[in-house]
Amino acid sequence: MSEKHLRKGSKFPQKENGQLRLYSTKYCPYAQRVRIVLALKDIPYETVNLHCFDKPEWMYDLNPAGLVPIFDTGTELLTESLKICNYLEKAFPKPSLPLNERDATLLAEFDALLALFYKVANNPDLGDFLQLLKHVEKYEGELSKRGKYFGGEEPRMIDFMIWPWAERAAMFDKLFPEHLPAPDALHNLRAWCARMRQHPTLLQLRTNVESQIEIYDLVRAGKHKEIDFDI
Repeated sequence: MSEKHLRKGSKFPQKENGQLRLYSTKYCPYAQRVRIVLALKDIPYETVNLHCFDKPEWMYDLNPAGLVPIFDTGTELLTESLKICNYLEKAFPKPSLPLNERDATLLAEFDALLALFYKVANNPDLGDFLQLLKHVEKYEGELSKRGKYFGGEEPRMIDFMIWPWAERAAMFDKLFPEHLPAPDALHNLRAWCARMRQHPTLLQLRTNVESQIEIYDLVRAGKHKEIDFDI
C-alpha cells in the first residue's frame, strides 16, 4: 500500500473488505509497537503512512484525535498502541506474547514517563534530562530482579513495548554529551539493549536514529511541515 506518507489533500486509499490495515508514520514509536507485534506474529496486513504534521483531512474520520497508530481490523477501527497490541494478542494468540499484571503495571508507569521523554527531546533542558535519568534507574533495578529481559529469560510483550524508546534514546548522546551515564553504569539496561538490538524482528524494523535526530532538529526549529518521513 502507501509507503509514501500521505499529506493534506491526499485522497483516501480504498481498501478491500476484511483487509487488515495499519495507518502509521514511519518514525512513530507507538506505531512501531504495532508493527513489531504484527511482524512477530507474521500477520499479513497493509500499511498506509500518514504525515503526522500535515495530516490528510480524512484522518480525523478514522481517529478524531488525529493520531497514529490506527488499526482497521476489517470490522472496526482501533486506536492507541497498547489496545491494538492487546487485540492482536487475543485475535492471533500464536506465538504468545503474554503481559501479566506485574508487567502491565510496569508498562503503565513507563508510558506515564514518556511525557518527560518528549519534553526533553522537544525542548532540551539539562534538569529535565537528569530527572529522566533518575527514572531510568528504576528499570535498571527491575532488570536486576527479572533476568535478561523484562519478561524474564526471553523477551515478552513488555520488552517489545518499551523497545522503540530505548532505541531512540541514542539521540540524547548528541543533546547531552557531557552528562551521559558513566560507561560502567546501567549495565543491565545496556546488556538488555544489546540483546534486543540483535533480535531478528527488531533488526528488520530498526529505526534510523540519525534520521530521527534530523526530524527532532526540525521540530525544535518549528519546521514541522518540512519533515520528510520518507527518508
